Amino acid sequence: MGEGALLAKHCFASARTHSRQRLGRTPEGGLRRPPQPDPPRLPTGNQLLPLLRLWLLPLH
Repeated sequence: MGEGALLAKHCFASARTHSRQRLGRTPEGGLRRPPQPDPPRLPTGNQLLPLLRLWLLPLH
């Protein structure tokens, strides 16, 4: 297997694990705990840019 294929395989496996954890299930299929809400994400720079433009506009 090439390096890229191994990396893709690892990413896919970890993504499946995370989705199972979000559903509150273990890889064996047993129920673990209720799913936790996703932590609030910080706004990215693309979302902040329009706000920054509005803030920098001269107030009349």
